[in-house]
Amino acid sequence: MHFVLPFGSVLNGGARRCLWDGEALRTRNDGELFPPAWLLAQLPRDTPLDGELFIARGCWGETMSVVRRSTPDERWRRVTYQVFDAPGAKASPSANACTRDTQPTSDINAAPG
Repeated sequence: MHFVLPFGSVLNGGARRCLWDGEALRTRNDGELFPPAWLLAQLPRDTPLDGELFIARGCWGETMSVVRRSTPDERWRRVTYQVFDAPGAKASPSANACTRDTQPTSDINAAPG
């Protein structure tokens, strides 16, 4: 899995919108998602995130078939969490001066091994 911080969502037709609250990934309607433990262990515990689980443009059905399961499987390795907001995060004065681009700022790989 990749943890990517694009500025402005360009995803459409292949994503599942979800929120990270520091403990669980949830849908916008507060439904819990069940990603693998190795993925959750790599997300920040102190920063809520808003983003989309994504495989590829036009793969909404495939993305949904992976993320809707209550038991995660190996297909999660293809899923990326595209983060576009960190609600409630404290921004430093220098954060506004940063150049924004679409390059990943952090990469969370698939399960170790």
